[in-house]
Amino acid sequence: MEPQPPSWRAPLAAALATLLFAGALRAFLSGVYNYNLNELGLNATALLPLMLLAPALLRGAGERALPAAALALALARLATPWAPGILGVALSGVACVAALVALAALLPRAGGPALAAGMALGWAADVAVVAWGRSWDWTLPRAGGLFLLPAGALLVVLAWRPGPALPEGPRRRGLAPWGLGAWLFLETAIVANPFGLARWDEVDARLAVLGVAVGLLAGAWLALREWSRAALLVLNALALLFALDHGLLHSPLVPLGALVAQVALVVDAAVVLAPLGSFTAAARAFGLGAGVMVLLQFLLIFAFTFAYVPLSGAWHGLERFLPALAVLLVAAAALVAVPRAAAAWHPTRALAVALAVLLLAAAAPLARPAAPVPAPSAGPMRVMTFNFHQGFDNDGVLDPEVFVRIVRDASPDVVVMQEYDATRLSSGNLDLVRILADRLGYHSYYGPPTSAEGFAGGILSREPIRETAWITLPTTKDNRYATETRLDVGGRDAWLYGVHFGLGAADRAAQLDALLARAATRTGPKLLVGDFNACPALACDDADGGHVYWTLTAAGWRDAWVATGHDANDTAGYTFASFDPTERIDHVWMGPEWDALSVTRVETPDAKAASDHFPVLAELRLR
Repeated sequence: MEPQPPSWRAPLAAALATLLFAGALRAFLSGVYNYNLNELGLNATALLPLMLLAPALLRGAGERALPAAALALALARLATPWAPGILGVALSGVACVAALVALAALLPRAGGPALAAGMALGWAADVAVVAWGRSWDWTLPRAGGLFLLPAGALLVVLAWRPGPALPEGPRRRGLAPWGLGAWLFLETAIVANPFGLARWDEVDARLAVLGVAVGLLAGAWLALREWSRAALLVLNALALLFALDHGLLHSPLVPLGALVAQVALVVDAAVVLAPLGSFTAAARAFGLGAGVMVLLQFLLIFAFTFAYVPLSGAWHGLERFLPALAVLLVAAAALVAVPRAAAAWHPTRALAVALAVLLLAAAAPLARPAAPVPAPSAGPMRVMTFNFHQGFDNDGVLDPEVFVRIVRDASPDVVVMQEYDATRLSSGNLDLVRILADRLGYHSYYGPPTSAEGFAGGILSREPIRETAWITLPTTKDNRYATETRLDVGGRDAWLYGVHFGLGAADRAAQLDALLARAATRTGPKLLVGDFNACPALACDDADGGHVYWTLTAAGWRDAWVATGHDANDTAGYTFASFDPTERIDHVWMGPEWDALSVTRVETPDAKAASDHFPVLAELRLR
């Protein structure tokens, strides 16, 4: 009698485990990053990702591993939002480890191709999740448990009886850990992050979502076919072209390249997983692969925070080549692993239905309209400057909702944003500009793309935006930029400059000179708004004797705070740090064409809980 094909239960369980793993990994890595962000350097929490190596240490757990791992994954993922501080970070790490163990335990029952197909379905479901949240994984906060509870419960049920194990074929581990690790890295940080692709390559996010989702679903189908070494070479050559385009060229073809790259990656994963017939071999490959994934993720994070990590010069610019390196690792592992046994789980009508449902789930939110932008009021223009702390609140929780509430309640006409982050892995791939603009009704300008490797600054405006540019500022440390926008304010052109100056006094002086030189080339009313990292006098930690403040005053700019009757060093205007304010470093500066009617430090409960900076809100009127 011919052996029966494996049950659909194991691939479905792999899809659920991957979906839960994707969110847990975002929470885990962003939590570790936040603890190190607060010290602008590495601390002991940077060692936490090493726990992902744990599956490689398992021996002989066999069938017992799957139900226990599924239950641990579901419980840890559900409990993470309820656990405070470092405990929540650790729980999300436990969920990641449990997911890797569950995937390894499912391999002998699904077979490599079906496991890869199931994981691709899980990634596609995750893309749908973040598409509905406009980049935000809405399953991470406590309310997300309403979605995770049935998903976790179904995973546990499937894991209890996942179907019979397949006969073992010849084992060839080869480069499996390297290939799997590079695949997990690409999915979590690059290719399955469509909003990150949109910001890095400056392409339409809707096209990026469709390209990634279609590529994953096509890969899930094609992973179950036989592939020759020659076909894999061609497919991976196309994936490498995408990686080079994404890293260096940023062409409009990136969404199409992401589609092809996803097909190649899922097929490669199927080929790599096929020879790992036992739980022990799979657990070792997934555990060591997790180490490779973490290494690549750390290199990516270091490349963006090069000014605050050891050997800073070694990481600068590395992120441009990491995608190509990862694609080469996946391709090499697949080419070593072929030929492989034929896939035992053939595509069925049920799989086709699942692919169609997931595609609709990913595409549906793209048709959802953004909130309409209200017409500008005839009264004073309300201008807010706000450092968004990369999306983390003061408890270290990644939470866009608190920032949405602050902006909604203040109802500014213009928001000058600093540190909104640009959909980076370290901040959960969050796109705060898109979330705020779409939810609250604003025109938006992002400023520099992620590929500029700097602290991001953006603009939200209910006044029409007529012209935009981003300006590279001189620096000796991390890259700094300013935004330049021409707004239509009551039929008049007004130039708005958004700034986030550096931490060093010398850098700030040079950056101010460069910005004033640029502003001098524009005619008409001007505003200079943002986080200057500089106080009026000697109150700041890195004091410059008030150089920035008095240089602006001498150049004819007026401090809106002082123009409304406050003393320059009035403690009521201190904006940093919000939990113990001692410095006024967030400012609204006006050209002579403006009058300031009021300036307030926004100190609502949400503002105190959100960023380490208080927002500043100014009511201004053109003369």
